Amino acid sequence: MSITPFEFLARLKEDHGDDIGVCEHTDDLGENDIFIASEKSSAYIPLALDKGAIAVVCAQGVPGAGDSGHPGKVVEVDDVRQFAFALVQAVYGNDVAQVDLVGITGTNGKTSTAHFACQLFGLLGESAGYIGTLGYGILSDDLMASRNTTPDVVTLYRYISSLYRRGCRHVVMEVSSHAIALKRIEGLDFSIGMFTNLSRDHLDFHGSMDAYEETKLSFFEDYKVAHWIINADYPAGQRLIERKIARHDDVFTSYGMHEEKQDQHFVYRFLEDATHGSSIVEIKTASNSELIRAGLSGQFNLENMVAAVLICHVSGYPLNDVVKAAASVKAVPGRMECVLDQKGVKVCVDYAHTPAGIDAVMSDHMLHAGERGKVWCIFGCGGDRDRGKRPIMGRSVASHSQRVIVTDDNVRGDQAEEIICDVLAGIVDKTHVIVCRDRRKAIGCVLDSAIRNDLVLLLGKGNESTIAYGNHRLFHRDMDAVMKHVRQQ
Repeated sequence: MSITPFEFLARLKEDHGDDIGVCEHTDDLGENDIFIASEKSSAYIPLALDKGAIAVVCAQGVPGAGDSGHPGKVVEVDDVRQFAFALVQAVYGNDVAQVDLVGITGTNGKTSTAHFACQLFGLLGESAGYIGTLGYGILSDDLMASRNTTPDVVTLYRYISSLYRRGCRHVVMEVSSHAIALKRIEGLDFSIGMFTNLSRDHLDFHGSMDAYEETKLSFFEDYKVAHWIINADYPAGQRLIERKIARHDDVFTSYGMHEEKQDQHFVYRFLEDATHGSSIVEIKTASNSELIRAGLSGQFNLENMVAAVLICHVSGYPLNDVVKAAASVKAVPGRMECVLDQKGVKVCVDYAHTPAGIDAVMSDHMLHAGERGKVWCIFGCGGDRDRGKRPIMGRSVASHSQRVIVTDDNVRGDQAEEIICDVLAGIVDKTHVIVCRDRRKAIGCVLDSAIRNDLVLLLGKGNESTIAYGNHRLFHRDMDAVMKHVRQQ
């Protein structure tokens, strides 16, 4: 059947009206939706039709498409991706164009920066949508689950349109390296693009650090990004700045803990340790200085707060107003989320799952204000991912902790024992290392053993609610396990 996307859509509107949707997953199917059957999802065509899809788009020659039992509803095309992209632009394009879209890329800090920025927009009187690791939606409501940090292009357009129709003028989204490489953000216009940092991760996908960096930086050059915000403290950030200037374009914003020559550079520094749940960061330019007072733990959290403040400032809000709003921002669940148990043990849960992320948390002096006790660290490494980072993470944890407990993270299709052996290979002195694969039991044992002024770090899982073992998922959330144990003390 030879038909253009626009002819196809026009015919459907004659029978179903103008309110038509497009989706690529049968779980998302609603009334008046077209189902896009990609190569991976073509087996779900019968299910999509049974669930009420008004039409299905699939590749030429897909088995069973011609005798689906729903004559005239299945359209076979030469290029499914191109056809689907034209459809989502026709269906959702006008809504998406009305949104100020903010894209945040980098190895660490994407989730917290995006979450903080959405909170700030809300405090400044603007409803903002969030798309990322934690799901999608408006923070004042419950976020809905998403399959990927950055969804496929069909789902992404659908989400942004939905958020716009719910009153969001801004949408802040995490942009993963996979999304950049696989063109999931194709056709989107970003008002702001932010680069947070770069360190080792996802080498199982990219192959090398050079390829990983190039993918991250290509977000700014291969896609439409109007204003760049760059962390200048990282070599990759400096290279991005050099590329910007080489294009004879010096209109961008940078930030960091060191002075730079750029006019729009914001320097920040920590003025005091985190005590009584409060921290102070000075942020200044050549002509202005402001103090950010935030009820957050950890330097890395505060760095992400600085990044979020700049997103809102670049979006048009006076820096003073944004800084005032920052005092009311709450910690992100599972991102340096800390509690004090009844014995005076500080317990912090964080998503750190890369060598640099581990280093940043383990070396953060702000986590251990006052009298210092032992540092306990419970962590593991994910399966089916970059195997080379496992011993590096083990070495980092051991160098900063007096007690190390290696446990299960998302094992996925890997062998848990093999993962643990890889981690242990990076630890020379194993005197104070314990292996306990049962994560819940490991948490309980440590909280029983830790004493006043000790610091317990639970790293890798953040706010995730399950641990993946092959196709099975064990329900578990680190902070839930902590609070259950604290209530029993």
